[in-house]
Amino acid sequence: MPATSGFLSNDPARPGGKLCGKTFLRDLALGTGVGLRVDIGMLVLRGDLGYGLHAPYYNGTNHYFNIAFKKAFAFHLAIGYPF
Repeated sequence: MPATSGFLSNDPARPGGKLCGKTFLRDLALGTGVGLRVDIGMLVLRGDLGYGLHAPYYNGTNHYFNIAFKKAFAFHLAIGYPF
């Protein structure tokens, strides 16, 4: 990979990876969700339920909301802060 490879330049190792203004919205992943955080002093427990709305790659359909309903859900359980 060349040292001058930047954020907006073409990279032969990543076909279709260049960010363009014309396809910018289609190139972004989109999702939503809810979460619950329990803070008990020194310990923080987090549970998050997310739902994917748009995957920025081709997965069998050309529609914007292109994730099957049952495959779009994800649950994450974590201990500690998110950063």
